Amino acid sequence: MGKRPVAVFDIDGTVFRSSLLIELVERLIDKGIFPQSARQVYDVERHRWLDRQGDYGAYIGKVVQVFAKQLKGAPYDEVSNIAGEVIEEKHDRVYRYTRDLVKALKKQGYFLLAISLTLSSTSFLISSSRFSEMASKRVTKTGCVLEARTNPQPSPKSIRTPSISTVG
Repeated sequence: MGKRPVAVFDIDGTVFRSSLLIELVERLIDKGIFPQSARQVYDVERHRWLDRQGDYGAYIGKVVQVFAKQLKGAPYDEVSNIAGEVIEEKHDRVYRYTRDLVKALKKQGYFLLAISLTLSSTSFLISSSRFSEMASKRVTKTGCVLEARTNPQPSPKSIRTPSISTVG
């Protein structure tokens, strides 16, 4: 196979005008997949950020914390269906420039790589065939690892948190 040029895009805030992860977590809480109490974990940081008193990183960090904790053992089919609903409803909420650039690069034969903080949030987007591949950054106390999968395959009965590798 010949070499192809590669274009890499972050999903949240670069392609999507908000955060698919936040939208997904909110919907999972609303639908009862995650407990209502999960919202309390990030609600203070959300309000601080909205009032321009807090940091977005602190807010999204709390959302990621909820997602990682609550996702393990959640029924894959339900999470997948809800993620599909969110993507279907919000799919047009992308930056026009980025959307047009993705289309142009795809037409030119670029290999498109989507990255996101959470592997699961991108797998649903990738399965809608907007990108060639996905990658996810997993952050630990000792370092970070980039994981990549081609044609992501769901776990059969429930979502399992991928193992986290560390770099020394």
